[in-house]
This record gives sequence, structure tokens and C-alpha cells, in this order.
Amino acid sequence: MGMKEIENFIQIVTKAEAENLDKNKNVSILSELNENNYLVMYNGDISENIKNLYCFDSSNDKENVNPEKNKRYKLNKSEIKKSGINKTQAVPSAVHIAAAISSYARMLINDYKNIPGNPCIMSDTDSAALPYPLPSHLVGDGLGQMKLVHKIKKGIFVKKNYIIF
Repeated sequence: MGMKEIENFIQIVTKAEAENLDKNKNVSILSELNENNYLVMYNGDISENIKNLYCFDSSNDKENVNPEKNKRYKLNKSEIKKSGINKTQAVPSAVHIAAAISSYARMLINDYKNIPGNPCIMSDTDSAALPYPLPSHLVGDGLGQMKLVHKIKKGIFVKKNYIIF
């Protein structure tokens, strides 16, 4: 199973689109590029419970005035972020066990990365791309055996790039 991937989106949008994304998405970066263009990095929707805590100016929105909602907290987005209530609950995990498993997987994959005459083109903790087939005793459905997923005739392998802000 493993940890759930968080899919981030990065877009260049107009000021109006940036304001809409900021109200409805979990925005981590909002940077003004010029007068009407913004760089926005976001993932997922803000939960409805969090949206209900926002203090909207109801004078401009007569059809959405609800006396019950006037009892809610009056917080703006920056105050909600500071309070920490917008944090999503993480998947229960044991980081030390996950680290041990992935470290062990990296050690095991080294056996496949260092086969004489079959140089490894690319590998991850659970896979390897090799120019020649593995010996039949290493491939199968058994525990600890590699599984042949694809036979590649031509491939382009792009290395991972990390953006640090």
C-alpha cells in the first residue's frame, strides 16, 4: 500500500483565477508575476468545514445570507492558516518502519543494479530497467522475485527534478 501521493498543480493564472483558487484550493504558493498574472501551486479542495469558517462580506452577496452562518467564527484565510485547523489528518503511519522497509528495498535492488554484463539503466526501490533479461530463477510471482512488467524496445529516461522553494 504505502503513503498516499499528494498531487500538486502549478499554474500561471489571472488575478481573478488566483483569487478563486485561493478560496477553494489548498494553496501553498501564490506569487504575483506581473499586474494580472500569478503563479499558483495548489493541491486538493479546502474542506467545506474550513470554508464555512471564512468571514465573507455578505453585503455583496444577499442571496447567500443565512442567519445561522452569522454565528460562525469570523476568520480570514491567514488566521485560519495560523490556527492550524486547516491541517488535513494524515494517514496513520509508522515512519521508522517505512524507513526500514525502503532502506532494505534499496539494499536488495543493488543485486540487480550490479549484474556483470547487464548494466542497470534506471532503478527505483522496487524496479529496474536492464538491457538484457534476468536469469529465469530471479523472475516470477514468488516473494523476493522480480516481475517482468514490460519489454522496452526504445526508451527515454528523464531523471527526477526537485524544486526547492
